[in-house]
Amino acid sequence: MKGTKSSSGINTSLLRKYMMGATDPGFSNKVSGYSVNAVDLHLEVSFTRQNRMDATAALLHQLDFAEKKIDEAVAAGKQEIRLILGLGKGTLRKELHKMLGKHPMVSSFDNDYHGQYGYGSTLVCLKW
Repeated sequence: MKGTKSSSGINTSLLRKYMMGATDPGFSNKVSGYSVNAVDLHLEVSFTRQNRMDATAALLHQLDFAEKKIDEAVAAGKQEIRLILGLGKGTLRKELHKMLGKHPMVSSFDNDYHGQYGYGSTLVCLKW
Protein backbone atom coordinates (compact mmCIF):
# COMPACT_ATOMS: atom_id res chain seq x y z
CA MET A 1 0.00 0.00 0.00
CA LYS A 2 1.35 3.40 -0.93
CA GLY A 3 1.40 6.12 1.65
CA THR A 4 3.41 9.03 2.90
CA LYS A 5 5.95 8.23 5.56
CA SER A 6 6.68 10.64 8.35
CA SER A 7 10.20 11.40 9.52
CA SER A 8 9.77 8.58 12.05
CA GLY A 9 8.96 6.10 9.26
CA ILE A 10 5.24 5.80 10.07
CA ASN A 11 2.91 5.32 7.10
CA THR A 12 0.50 8.21 7.77
CA SER A 13 -2.08 7.08 5.19
CA LEU A 14 -2.31 3.66 6.83
CA LEU A 15 -2.47 5.23 10.29
CA ARG A 16 -5.33 7.52 9.18
CA LYS A 17 -7.35 4.52 7.96
CA TYR A 18 -6.81 2.67 11.25
CA MET A 19 -7.92 5.76 13.18
CA MET A 20 -11.09 5.99 11.06
CA GLY A 21 -11.97 2.45 12.13
CA ALA A 22 -10.96 0.32 9.13
CA THR A 23 -10.37 -3.27 10.25
CA ASP A 24 -7.57 -4.04 7.78
CA PRO A 25 -6.52 -0.86 6.01
CA GLY A 26 -3.34 -2.52 4.73
CA PHE A 27 -5.42 -4.75 2.46
CA SER A 28 -6.93 -3.19 -0.60
CA ASN A 29 -7.98 -4.50 -3.99
CA LYS A 30 -7.73 -0.97 -5.36
CA VAL A 31 -4.59 0.23 -7.10
CA SER A 32 -4.27 3.28 -4.85
CA GLY A 33 -6.23 6.09 -3.26
CA TYR A 34 -9.96 6.40 -2.75
CA SER A 35 -12.69 5.03 -4.96
CA VAL A 36 -13.90 7.30 -7.76
CA ASN A 37 -17.03 8.31 -5.82
CA ALA A 38 -15.23 9.06 -2.53
CA VAL A 39 -14.34 12.61 -1.49
CA ASP A 40 -11.96 13.27 1.39
CA LEU A 41 -13.04 16.29 3.45
CA HIS A 42 -9.89 16.42 5.59
CA LEU A 43 -8.47 19.94 5.43
CA GLU A 44 -5.05 18.88 4.18
CA VAL A 45 -6.79 17.39 1.14
CA SER A 46 -9.49 19.98 0.47
CA PHE A 47 -7.54 23.12 1.42
CA THR A 48 -4.34 23.69 -0.50
CA ARG A 49 -3.16 27.04 0.92
CA GLN A 50 -0.54 26.98 3.65
CA ASN A 51 -2.19 29.52 5.97
CA ARG A 52 -4.06 28.42 9.07
CA MET A 53 -7.73 29.06 9.76
CA ASP A 54 -9.89 28.99 12.85
CA ALA A 55 -12.31 26.14 13.55
CA THR A 56 -15.38 27.97 12.21
CA ALA A 57 -13.68 28.91 8.95
CA ALA A 58 -12.39 25.35 8.59
CA LEU A 59 -15.88 23.91 9.10
CA LEU A 60 -17.41 26.32 6.57
CA HIS A 61 -14.67 25.45 4.06
CA GLN A 62 -15.31 21.72 4.47
CA LEU A 63 -19.08 22.16 4.07
CA ASP A 64 -18.60 24.31 0.94
CA PHE A 65 -16.16 21.75 -0.47
CA ALA A 66 -18.64 18.91 0.21
CA GLU A 67 -21.49 20.82 -1.47
CA LYS A 68 -19.31 21.53 -4.51
CA LYS A 69 -18.40 17.83 -4.82
CA ILE A 70 -22.06 16.82 -4.48
CA ASP A 71 -23.00 19.26 -7.25
CA GLU A 72 -20.19 17.87 -9.44
CA ALA A 73 -21.41 14.31 -8.81
CA VAL A 74 -24.98 15.28 -9.76
CA ALA A 75 -23.72 16.98 -12.94
CA ALA A 76 -21.72 13.83 -13.79
CA GLY A 77 -24.86 11.68 -13.38
CA LYS A 78 -23.60 9.71 -10.37
CA GLN A 79 -26.09 7.97 -8.13
CA GLU A 80 -24.05 8.23 -4.94
CA ILE A 81 -20.97 9.78 -3.42
CA ARG A 82 -19.10 8.89 -0.22
CA LEU A 83 -17.85 11.78 1.90
CA ILE A 84 -14.86 10.88 4.08
CA LEU A 85 -14.93 12.80 7.35
CA GLY A 86 -12.77 10.85 9.75
CA LEU A 87 -13.52 10.38 13.41
CA GLY A 88 -13.33 13.49 15.56
CA LYS A 89 -15.64 15.36 17.86
CA GLY A 90 -18.56 14.95 15.44
CA THR A 91 -19.01 18.63 14.61
CA LEU A 92 -18.39 18.21 10.88
CA ARG A 93 -20.66 15.14 10.70
CA LYS A 94 -23.47 16.95 12.55
CA GLU A 95 -23.32 20.04 10.33
CA LEU A 96 -22.85 18.00 7.16
CA HIS A 97 -25.92 15.91 7.96
CA LYS A 98 -27.93 19.11 8.51
CA MET A 99 -26.80 20.36 5.09
CA LEU A 100 -27.53 17.01 3.42
CA GLY A 101 -31.02 16.95 4.90
CA LYS A 102 -31.79 20.25 3.17
CA HIS A 103 -29.93 19.66 -0.11
CA PRO A 104 -32.44 19.43 -3.01
CA MET A 105 -30.45 16.75 -4.87
CA VAL A 106 -29.87 14.40 -1.91
CA SER A 107 -32.42 11.61 -1.61
CA SER A 108 -30.84 10.02 1.49
CA PHE A 109 -27.59 9.62 3.42
CA ASP A 110 -26.24 7.01 5.79
CA ASN A 111 -23.35 6.83 8.20
CA ASP A 112 -23.04 3.03 8.39
CA TYR A 113 -19.75 1.15 8.69
CA HIS A 114 -17.57 0.92 5.56
CA GLY A 115 -14.71 -1.61 5.33
CA GLN A 116 -12.17 0.92 4.07
CA TYR A 117 -13.25 4.07 5.94
CA GLY A 118 -14.81 2.65 9.10
CA TYR A 119 -17.42 4.92 10.65
CA GLY A 120 -15.57 7.97 9.37
CA SER A 121 -17.62 8.44 6.21
CA THR A 122 -21.14 9.18 5.01
CA LEU A 123 -22.73 7.62 1.93
CA VAL A 124 -24.89 10.16 0.08
CA CYS A 125 -27.54 8.91 -2.39
CA LEU A 126 -28.40 11.43 -5.07
CA LYS A 127 -31.71 12.12 -6.79
CA TRP A 128 -32.08 11.38 -10.46
